Amino acid sequence: MKARNILFTMALLGIAIVTSNAQNSFGFRIGTNTSSVPVNLDFANGNFLKNQTGVSVAFIGEFGITDQLFFQPEIALTPKGFKIKEGISVEGIPLGIENVTKVQYLDVPLLAKYQFGTGKIKTYVTAGPVLSYALSGRNITRAKVFIDIPLNNSKLNLDNIGYERFEIAGTVGAGVVLDSGSGKLFADARFTRGFKDIYNIPIVDVPLKNQSMAVNVGYMFSF
Repeated sequence: MKARNILFTMALLGIAIVTSNAQNSFGFRIGTNTSSVPVNLDFANGNFLKNQTGVSVAFIGEFGITDQLFFQPEIALTPKGFKIKEGISVEGIPLGIENVTKVQYLDVPLLAKYQFGTGKIKTYVTAGPVLSYALSGRNITRAKVFIDIPLNNSKLNLDNIGYERFEIAGTVGAGVVLDSGSGKLFADARFTRGFKDIYNIPIVDVPLKNQSMAVNVGYMFSF
């Protein structure tokens, strides 16, 4: 309920900003999202769970409050997850197995953006909450003997395993923007950390939270 209240409040703020006289922009971004679930399992020396990288895409709105301060809501499809990857070498032959958990999220970042500079090239920082919902998941297992050998690629029933679909996170980022034609090109990097446990590893009783680092490029059209 608290998350719904936050979303409603931010939506009202967005409506108020849209009706202001400041310049508004709309556009898109695409980038890589490297996600992890940072835990330190003693029996695995902290290396049991590996990072998982995928492609994220988003539609973006940018609504000016002042010449430097903006409200930037987004609707994004973001892959998250982790790998379990172990291997050995037998007489010089690499042997291993990799299990990948991929979860596709619908993310709604609600960002405050502050821009520095007045020239054609500017820098900016962003920060704000991210409301997320896990849409679907897949479990992929591969054996590794010189090449990847697929063993399993199946849909992951998130509800049956007790996966928490709704997530609240916080994100911070920084980037650079270049005026270009009727709009602007931009590139940024972001760090996002979930506040809610999404899953609890059975037997060892270790709760997991999402964490990710993203690098994006995009374009926004000014109106």
